[in-house]
Amino acid sequence: MERRQHRRELITLPCFLELASGHSFHGHTQDIGLGGAFMRGHGFARKTKGATLGEFGVFTLHFKKRRKSASLRMRCYVAHVRPYGVGLRTSYEELPEADRLTLEGLLASGGNIK
Repeated sequence: MERRQHRRELITLPCFLELASGHSFHGHTQDIGLGGAFMRGHGFARKTKGATLGEFGVFTLHFKKRRKSASLRMRCYVAHVRPYGVGLRTSYEELPEADRLTLEGLLASGGNIK
């Protein structure tokens, strides 16, 4: 049974994750949707300096908007941890309207907003 409320798109975008523990990770999205993303990278499952299930943080997506670099920051928590990445849950409903529209545009355009 599918637990996700929102469909995910296979979109690869550079991203950054800052966790409440102070640990941070660079990587890229494997998939993304209105309710979260899977972030691929290295070091997520380390015993020290890794990501912890349920840990809160800030997830930043980097993308192009009208051919200029742009980013979108959103609060998140770690929904699952794998050696090669983390599943993140975000709250679409908590985003300001402009950020919700930006996220919807990213999903509709495949990662680049015209």
